[in-house]
Amino acid sequence: ALNALEACESNGFDASDSMVNSCIAACTIPGTERWVEALNLVKKLSAEERNAHTDSIKFLTNCLTRNKRVKEVSAVLRYADDTNVPGYEGKGELDIFKHLPNFKPDDP
Repeated sequence: ALNALEACESNGFDASDSMVNSCIAACTIPGTERWVEALNLVKKLSAEERNAHTDSIKFLTNCLTRNKRVKEVSAVLRYADDTNVPGYEGKGELDIFKHLPNFKPDDP
């Protein structure tokens, strides 16, 4: 899925939101665990002000939980809440790490 997305973009085509969200899901299914790439795709969605799908957020948070990435789960839930992903409204968690000077919420 990542190769298809990269090929699409390198050939000058604009990948749809569904294609990016499908890549997030494909990267985070049990056994694949490519959560770093999935977080980068979420950053891409955010930077381009595009929409994340409910299922891609669900797969990503489950993957991050399996890999004990608590800070990243909180950051993704805040992102989903802030961007009004259906089913995640009001589920953003308090950022308990923001007082740490070197903390980056999306730092893998």
